This record gives sequence, structure tokens and C-alpha cells, in this order.
Amino acid sequence: MKFTTHPQTLVMLATHAILYQHPVRLVLNEGWTRPRNFPLPIKADKSTANREYRPLAILEWVDGELSGENAAAEARERAARIKRKKSEVQA
Repeated sequence: MKFTTHPQTLVMLATHAILYQHPVRLVLNEGWTRPRNFPLPIKADKSTANREYRPLAILEWVDGELSGENAAAEARERAARIKRKKSEVQA
């Protein structure tokens, strides 16, 4: 399955993997970059773009994306970086 960030597709793949007790297998497109907070693979084939992920990790990521949790965490981190830079400049 080619990687897509479409939530319904990822949830379907993760649910299927849980039912059949196997990892979620994704084939990544060339030039793919890991979205923020996307889980790390449990198995990565270096010679191909095949990756295996824990199904629950995929479901947690989709939940975080849909609830806005991941975006909120990114905004907090960005604000903290800006605050640190301002304090460094003032010092």
C-alpha cells in the first residue's frame, strides 16, 4: 500500500492489522518525509521503501492529527523556541 496521510485509509490499515495480528506495512513514495509525530517504523528495509509500523501507533497518530493535539504541541514548541531566542538576545 502506498503511503497516504488520509486518516480513513490509515485507520482501515491499522484496524485490519490489529485483527490479523500483523504490523501495518507501508511503501513510502520517493522523497517522502515523515510527518511530525508520525511513529518510527519497527522494521525498515533499507533496499526498498517498505516500512512496518505498530498498528496502535498509527491509530494514536491519526487521533492526534484529528483532535488537533499534534498541532497544539507544535505551536507550544514553537512559542518556547521564540521565547528562548528572545531571552538569548536580551542576555
